[in-house]
Amino acid sequence: MNEFAGPRISVIDPISSAMARTKLILFQPFNLDRWFLIGFCAWLADLTRPGGPSFSYRNSSHSTEQIGAQITQHLPIIIFVGAVLLTIGLAVTVVLLWLSSRGRFMFFHCVAENRDEVKAPWRKYRQLGNSLFLFRLALMFIVLFCSGLLIAAAIILGITLRHAAGPLPISLIAVAGIPLLVIIAVAFAVIEKFAKDFIVPLMALRNCTCTVAWQEFLDLLGANKGRFALYLLFQIALTLAVAALLFLVALATCCCAGCIIMIPYLGTVLLLPVHVFTRSYSLLYLAQYGPAYDAIAATAPEPQPQPEQEPEQEPRSYTPPPIQGL
Repeated sequence: MNEFAGPRISVIDPISSAMARTKLILFQPFNLDRWFLIGFCAWLADLTRPGGPSFSYRNSSHSTEQIGAQITQHLPIIIFVGAVLLTIGLAVTVVLLWLSSRGRFMFFHCVAENRDEVKAPWRKYRQLGNSLFLFRLALMFIVLFCSGLLIAAAIILGITLRHAAGPLPISLIAVAGIPLLVIIAVAFAVIEKFAKDFIVPLMALRNCTCTVAWQEFLDLLGANKGRFALYLLFQIALTLAVAALLFLVALATCCCAGCIIMIPYLGTVLLLPVHVFTRSYSLLYLAQYGPAYDAIAATAPEPQPQPEQEPEQEPRSYTPPPIQGL
């Protein structure tokens, strides 16, 4: 069965609608206070960004032997310092992950309902945000566990083979390990992208947990694999286009704009049209799969019924009473 036989789904059509919605939210009329409120929600939603582990190797048997000797000599201190730094890093990451999960629903609320609120969506989506946080937390630990196993295996093999003749064994480890780490990083980034673009609106529409939303989305994804693959490719193209535009702006302003963009929160407010456009685009793309997936229409305020007006009565002609006695 051809998966493209259903309703017409386009990655181009939502662009004009997303631009019009961005103009409606931010420029009709322009309100600086509104920008800072919506910008705060957008900044909170992007506190954490998907990233992948890195792997590097210096091709020198002498330096490898020195590193191995230093590690063996100071192993207890290295383990203690590493454990402390790892604990602090994980604690900070978990807090940012929780805030970001709540922030994604807050920003969704601002864009879908065209509002500039902070407290109301923070309370309204508390349970949904916590459900999304638990899913992302589990995903993070799975990625760290798989990456840690690969890196630990590479380190153990590297120490074991450090006395082998030539750099060939270590090079083989790098050739085998780096592609696996790249695959893990790409898979993590795709899951995070789908969670941000589609799982959040599905959870809000259905008022369900993250697991239930994923079950529904996987059914939709299974029937439209080519369409969602095209969506990801188009998102990459959009990201490259925005990056090129920002690079040109930075050059035109002698890097002043680039420095401002790097400032937390202030940079998000400055780039708020980009954030509102991307959030609007994903919502409008999902809405093409049917009214049940249209988050913007579902959250639009219902029109107030107009009071019925009584029909105007025609003026009656006045007939004077007859004069008595004549």
